[in-house]
Amino acid sequence: MTGDLLGVTALIGVCLDSTSIFGIIHHPFDDERPSYYGGPGVTLHKTLDPFTSGGVPAIVQPPQLEPTVLSTRMHDNPQINNYMERLPLKIVKCGGTGLKCTYVALGVHTAYIYPTSNTKKWDTAGPEAILKSVGGFIVDMNGKNY
Repeated sequence: MTGDLLGVTALIGVCLDSTSIFGIIHHPFDDERPSYYGGPGVTLHKTLDPFTSGGVPAIVQPPQLEPTVLSTRMHDNPQINNYMERLPLKIVKCGGTGLKCTYVALGVHTAYIYPTSNTKKWDTAGPEAILKSVGGFIVDMNGKNY
């Protein structure tokens, strides 16, 4: 742990036939301690009290004038770094898949790129459902739905 607790999230995903249908991303170290939940056909919501049902629709920002792409800060890999540095985009590095997917879902950043083949469905099921709730998606290294 590098001391960046903001990147620590709790991820819960529900899948049906290997398809993400509902997700929760909880941010226990954010000052508000928000939880975001949603899925395909379920509007992205934010709640500050996990023990109360409901919540309010999350505020999603409009598209940015200058696209920014999130990448990993924790898994330093020369091959990934070389690939990312060649992209004609502004790259922002931060920790935590849940944090990065929340930022993309809320429109804070444009995309999250992690160009490796070792991502597992159990790591992405919750965030994928959250992204689907706002029209986003996750693809593999070949651009196919993950």
